[in-house]
Amino acid sequence: MKNNKGLIIGIIGLIIVMIGGTYAYYKWNSTSNINISVGIEGSTVTFNGGSNVTGVLIPTSSKEEGIKKDITVIASEAGSTMSLYMDLTTMPSELKEESFVYELYYNDSTLVTKGNFKDITYAPSGVTTLTLFTDRPVNTTTDKYTLYLWFNGKDYTNPNTMQNKTLSFDLYASGKNATLNS
Repeated sequence: MKNNKGLIIGIIGLIIVMIGGTYAYYKWNSTSNINISVGIEGSTVTFNGGSNVTGVLIPTSSKEEGIKKDITVIASEAGSTMSLYMDLTTMPSELKEESFVYELYYNDSTLVTKGNFKDITYAPSGVTTLTLFTDRPVNTTTDKYTLYLWFNGKDYTNPNTMQNKTLSFDLYASGKNATLNS
């Protein structure tokens, strides 16, 4: 009876450890602060949701389950173009993985750019600027860009070293035939 009691306690302990480990895997996160400030004469760029965006990143099977940032753009005069950039202000080496991906869409359907954070050439110190697009025409009707950031858990195995890491991005835009207001 004593042997069975020890075996039962051992099995229960193993089950608790397995449940805790599984929960921890699905709950690991990274907080993302995307600080946004831009004003362009001739065009209006709005980063919907305010200047700070925080979110929990966990391995997911689709971009819709990660961080989503909507950007609306409208030109007040014809002939304006804009470029969109993302400054990687805080990017721990543990997050520079092929499985940490971004995609930018135009009006919900057209893929503008995509990539991962492993293939970026990082500045040796300080901020690394990622160009999302350059010199795209801005319409006099409202257009929408949507930026997705997520850990691709469908196609990749995400290493445990990615857990609990903090990252920070700043989005900004510039324009031609427009003046950037500081």
